[in-house]
Amino acid sequence: MEMETLSDNRSEVPSRFVKVLCDTLNIDAVKAKELAKDVLRNFITELMPLMAKYSPDAFFVHDLDGNILFVNDLACSSLGYEYEEIYKMKIWDIEIDWQKEDMANLWNKIEQHELLTFYGEHKRKDGSKFPVELRLKGFDYEGMKSILAIARNITERKIIEQKLIQSEREKTTILDNIKVLIAYKDNENRFIWVNKEFSKELAYSNESIYGKTCSEALYNGGEVCEDCPVEKALMTKQYYEKQISTQDGRHWIVSANPVFDDNHCTKGAIEVIYNITERIKAEEQLKDLNTKKDKLFSIIAHDLKGSISSFLTLTDIISSSFSQFSINELKEYCKSLYETSNHLYRLLTNLLLWSQIQLGKYEINNQNFNLKEIVYQALKTIKEQSIQKNVRLNINIPPLYQVKTDFILFQNALSNILSNAVKYSYSDSQVDISANKIDDKYIEIIIKDNGIGIEEEILNNLFRIDKKISTRGTKDEAGTGLGLILCKDILNIIGGNIKIESKSQQGTTVSIIIESDS
Repeated sequence: MEMETLSDNRSEVPSRFVKVLCDTLNIDAVKAKELAKDVLRNFITELMPLMAKYSPDAFFVHDLDGNILFVNDLACSSLGYEYEEIYKMKIWDIEIDWQKEDMANLWNKIEQHELLTFYGEHKRKDGSKFPVELRLKGFDYEGMKSILAIARNITERKIIEQKLIQSEREKTTILDNIKVLIAYKDNENRFIWVNKEFSKELAYSNESIYGKTCSEALYNGGEVCEDCPVEKALMTKQYYEKQISTQDGRHWIVSANPVFDDNHCTKGAIEVIYNITERIKAEEQLKDLNTKKDKLFSIIAHDLKGSISSFLTLTDIISSSFSQFSINELKEYCKSLYETSNHLYRLLTNLLLWSQIQLGKYEINNQNFNLKEIVYQALKTIKEQSIQKNVRLNINIPPLYQVKTDFILFQNALSNILSNAVKYSYSDSQVDISANKIDDKYIEIIIKDNGIGIEEEILNNLFRIDKKISTRGTKDEAGTGLGLILCKDILNIIGGNIKIESKSQQGTTVSIIIESDS
């Protein structure tokens, strides 16, 4: 049972009452004090029934043996008993937290205090229970030491308290599950409450941080941070925020909103801190992507313009001076037209495929295919190119090797890589295409040429779209600078990888790793 006490000693009589008796009856203080005790005792005894009749609370008087000596109407009606029934009962039949052996201890406590307050439960005749607040006072009732218990039904109060507790739990649950830092501070910028995310970030519990300022909690004292949002919000009575960066490289938005009482006076502020590190990174990545996009458009415009310009120049020369050319000269011009058209076609094909991938419009369709078949399909796209330069294509791929990939994407990547191998090979040379297994999970395809190779500076920037890497071939063939970038994107999408090793004038080896179907 919960108990509250008032510390006044019940043996004490109000001094003003004693003085009134001394002055009125012309008696000394000792006699006046004894008389005052008798008056108060009789006052309680005589007036108690009247008080009980009009009181909104239930009245019980019982002796130290638990016998019920007096109850009012409300006591009977609230418990469901008749008077005759209740006078035959013991007090502990009603107040379920009390027992006979508790009475002596209870009386000792009453002797020490003017008033005791208990919280317990009363049991009705039908067995149901309800919470009560009991105020207890000891006095002499008809010559017996007795206890007056005034009981108030606090069912509605308990319901309200439970609702408040539930509301507080829900508020705490909601705030603790918000992945931002939230704190409530008083007018002195001291912590009153923080949510779980705040405690986690600062490694402080609510209890340990309570009553401290930020500088006290984080820096063992010192002045308030410059341009502190909470200080600004309390001073201006307006919302305030600012962005900060911490030494660990993270970025935050710290905001504060003043809290007002009913008189519109500030009583504190809500501080909310957002971690915007990922947002900053995303913005930087977006900026980088926009830069790359602009560079891409520049490359595309330049290459398209160059290819179309060459095409127009050649067709103009042929059409205007056709009759003046020999068969061999016309053959050379037609060959140049073919190379220009093929370059333009490959550029547009790569651009279309790359744009579909970037926009997420290309649906990946990974299936099982024979590796040698894919390689032969890719070689068809560079057949004329290899014939014109008399570059031999030496294929050494086991016939049973199977790969799991998207046929169109993988063939496109192979075509670009094989085209580069031929373009940068010398005439009358050889390109070797081989394959071997890696741990039975992957297959490595190796494409090796003996051409002009790649300088180290260019090699380090091969896959960067913001770097213009377009080297002309051994026969002055044009390049787009997009082929290898597209290859890397494609292989990443289908779960593969690409690695290039090369030295200037010592040829190039391209290694492609792709998932095996074994």
